[in-house]
Amino acid sequence: MQSSSLLVQRAMCLVVAFLLALPVAAQAADWPQWRGPSRDGISQETDWDPKSAKVAWKVNVSLGFACMSVADGRLFTIGHVDDHEIVYCLDAATGKELWTFRYPCAKIANLYEGGPNSTPTVDGDRVYVVGKEGQFFSLDAAKGTKHWETALRTELGGKTPDWGFACSPLILGDRVIVQGSSTAAFDKKTGKLLWKSDAFLQAYGSAVPFEYQGKTMIADLNSQALIVVDADSGKLMAATPWTTQYNTSAATPIIVGNQIFISTGYGKGAGLFEFTGNRLRQKYHTTVMANHMNSCVLREGHLYGVHGNSHQRGDASFNCINFETGQRTWTQKGLGVGAVTLAGDKLIILTDRGDLVLAAASPDAYNELHRMDRVVAGKCWTPPIIANGRIYARNSAGDLVCVEVK
Repeated sequence: MQSSSLLVQRAMCLVVAFLLALPVAAQAADWPQWRGPSRDGISQETDWDPKSAKVAWKVNVSLGFACMSVADGRLFTIGHVDDHEIVYCLDAATGKELWTFRYPCAKIANLYEGGPNSTPTVDGDRVYVVGKEGQFFSLDAAKGTKHWETALRTELGGKTPDWGFACSPLILGDRVIVQGSSTAAFDKKTGKLLWKSDAFLQAYGSAVPFEYQGKTMIADLNSQALIVVDADSGKLMAATPWTTQYNTSAATPIIVGNQIFISTGYGKGAGLFEFTGNRLRQKYHTTVMANHMNSCVLREGHLYGVHGNSHQRGDASFNCINFETGQRTWTQKGLGVGAVTLAGDKLIILTDRGDLVLAAASPDAYNELHRMDRVVAGKCWTPPIIANGRIYARNSAGDLVCVEVK
């Protein structure tokens, strides 16, 4: 009989193959959307040396927590200045500004600095952007000119959530998927609303696609439930309650086959669910992995991620748990409540105070390979990314650094 770890690995390969086939146009080593090519926080880059890391350039992209996307030699992110959000397009190799796109938007500094939460998504010659008040744009990736604009508050109803809109657009064929009071699909060429799911109390994460019995499904975690909807129609296929204090579900689901892992902060913890076509069956619940804002990464049957809340950083830890059982295999203190990305067999960790830590992705023990102290000093809740031999990291003030690891 095959071991459960082997089955997980094979299922992971199928999911990766499916996601890599999605029409987000990019080179193999690009990072064109939130959580990378396969929307799982994982880069396929393996030919890089942590100890070769050196700072190549630094720029400022203004206030905010938006992550970066890289495609076709361009880097995209969003910042906030004087009641406006600014989409920045930079040369990914040099940091030189290529263009900006500005629109009015409130900062919404609710218990933190405020500024944009969402990450631009690049699809061919277009880039899709969600603003903090629900502004939704399609822009020309090369020039920054606007193709279309719509408003999620108008199209989906509801109101701006307490910490602003945070979903990062997902491209599925000719559709672009976002989350508001509903999970919704828009025509990516025209901006026309195609469908919207049942309404829920919205949260701060992003949708993830998966295949089930030959059909494409979408998993989305809102502030009331984990839901699965049909990607063609938006029909609600299954939902299971999942609530937290202060309605702050923020992490993005992780999917292996028909198994969906979710995690949230404030003591709620994590759960693994099996989608059966019309229901979500809970396989376990654990309190040893509670992702307040940033999701785990998965490698060879083990999850690595930040456990703890931003306002209690001294209690936070970086944990490794078994995907199938939820059991913790090791824990490491001292990294705060930052974020992690996976590239090959290495973890790229940005601590909440701006240290760049490169460590082995091993379930046996925490093994630090290289560290760059205060590479981008300040509050760092935004995940680092890696694209074409360069690591990019930013802080809340908008200081963006490029670290070469070729």
